Amino acid sequence: MKAKLLLSYRRKLSASLFKEIHVWRLPQPLAGSSHPYKYRLALVNGDHKHIDDQECALTFSSMPQLLIDFDRDIQYWRQYP
Repeated sequence: MKAKLLLSYRRKLSASLFKEIHVWRLPQPLAGSSHPYKYRLALVNGDHKHIDDQECALTFSSMPQLLIDFDRDIQYWRQYP
């Protein structure tokens, strides 16, 4: 079984900002992981202004909680750039 794409979308948040989410279900967890998901969550500035390219460590409990936490982080980042 290959990885199965479960979720893939880009949502515009403002004239120059959007979030992008991609989630795959893997046939088995990746090394060092206890869940069968691979995901990419991104907050992107479409103005091509300087953005710090950061990876944030997240504790995975469930896919719905991961998405809730990402939305909460986006709200924080937009409030405190």
